Amino acid sequence: MSTTLRWTVSRGRAAILASVVALLLLGCGDDEARERGFGMYDCDGPSRIYHGRANFVRRPCSVSADRIYEAIPEYREIQRTGISRDNPRWHLLMKKASERFNAAVQAMARKHGHDLVAERGVCRANRDGVSAPPDRTDEVLEELRD
Repeated sequence: MSTTLRWTVSRGRAAILASVVALLLLGCGDDEARERGFGMYDCDGPSRIYHGRANFVRRPCSVSADRIYEAIPEYREIQRTGISRDNPRWHLLMKKASERFNAAVQAMARKHGHDLVAERGVCRANRDGVSAPPDRTDEVLEELRD
C-alpha cells in the first residue's frame, strides 16, 4: 500500500472514530435532549439569526436589528450622508457597523446566557407552557454604549 493511500485511509478512520466518540460523549438522543429543554423552539429564517444555531435551542431571545443599527455611529453616518452602495466608503462603514452589532449581540448573549439571538418573530415556542423568547434589544443597546 502506498504512503498516500495509507494516509487517506487512516484519516478516514480517524474521522469516523471522532464521530463515534462525539456521539458517545453527547450521550443523548433527540428525545432525551428535548426532555432536558433543548428543541422547545422552532426558528425560521436562518439569515435573521445573529448569534447561535437554530438546532436544539434552549434559551433564545429576540432583538430588533433596525433599532440597534440606528444606534451605531457608522450606520447613522451612512444614513445622514446618503452614501450609496457603489461607494467604497459605504462598505467600510457597514463593515464597522456590523462588527459593532455582532460584538454587542454576543456580549449580551453571554451576559444573559442566551444560546440564540434572532430577529423578532423568527423563534417561537413549539409547545404549550414554554414562554416566548424575551426581547433583548435594550440590553444590546446598553452594550453598544459601554
